[in-house]
Amino acid sequence: MTDISIAPEHACYIGPAAGGLISSAWCSSAFENTLRALSPSVTEEHVTSLDLLLYKDHKLEIYFVPFDWVNVRARVMLVGLTPGRQQMHLAVRTAARALQGGKPLNDALKEADEVGSFAGSMRTNMISMLDGIGLQTALGVSSTAQLFAERSDLLASTSAICHAVFIQGANYSGSPAVDRHPVLTAFARQVLNKNLEMVPDALVIPLGKAASKAVELTNVSPDRVLYGFPHPSGANGHRARLYAEAREAMTQRVRTWTGSS
Repeated sequence: MTDISIAPEHACYIGPAAGGLISSAWCSSAFENTLRALSPSVTEEHVTSLDLLLYKDHKLEIYFVPFDWVNVRARVMLVGLTPGRQQMHLAVRTAARALQGGKPLNDALKEADEVGSFAGSMRTNMISMLDGIGLQTALGVSSTAQLFAERSDLLASTSAICHAVFIQGANYSGSPAVDRHPVLTAFARQVLNKNLEMVPDALVIPLGKAASKAVELTNVSPDRVLYGFPHPSGANGHRARLYAEAREAMTQRVRTWTGSS
């Protein structure tokens, strides 16, 4: 696997994207001491504490998640909608334990990204779907499962809203739409846009319609984007049908991106 050195200072996309409704204090650098002070056995129920609350209004709440490490050399960038409670818990716990073990912030964030990004059954579904459109062949690996293991150097994982959004305590699933709430729109146009800019050579794959809408709000070239990929969650009852309908076009898009067609 390609060795990627990690700079001693944390350089994320939130600070450079700050302005208006987006605060530079939402970067992991500002939460390093908070993470280090968390209990190593912090539970999934306890991660949505006031210590991690970034924003709240009558519609939604947004909580900090340590997901602002960037693999600038990635060849594929997966864009989800927002971390769910399970992902948030895994990421927060992983980063906290790494910091408490004496690791520098960037190392802790890299571990949190690898452990928490698209965790659970969603990752299993996504691997099968990505392999089904030939992405593993395009990348020169036997399966896209390797992107989450020994070939993580090829992958950048992010979300349209990189921190966790909850609607009345439930995971945000796209309502209100990203372009219908000012803070969510700001995340897409400023934060996600800066994130995409930092990974210039990657094929961008938004997962589902809501994430695709967020990517459309950025300045990324459509030539870099694989649209039409259904959200891989098992809760998406239309996933199999949508995937079957779009599979041929997505396969061709991957081939075009690699210059093999």
